[in-house]
Amino acid sequence: MTVTGELKCAHCDFKIGDSCAAVLKTEKALYFLKGKKAKAFAKENPKAKKAEAVGQAKKVGENYELKVTSIALKE
Repeated sequence: MTVTGELKCAHCDFKIGDSCAAVLKTEKALYFLKGKKAKAFAKENPKAKKAEAVGQAKKVGENYELKVTSIALKE
């Protein structure tokens, strides 16, 4: 699955959870980014306006978890 959205912090921006977690905000849902590639990308690009992530998604409550296989800035 490919997801494109704005990189946000679940805790700081949406008051979800007890600590910072990288999420891609799309028009319809929040995708919590999981994996080493996602963590490294979020650290280098903490407020990316448009990013594209590829991976396997699963629904968790109202949102999704995306196990990232690749992620990059999108023009």
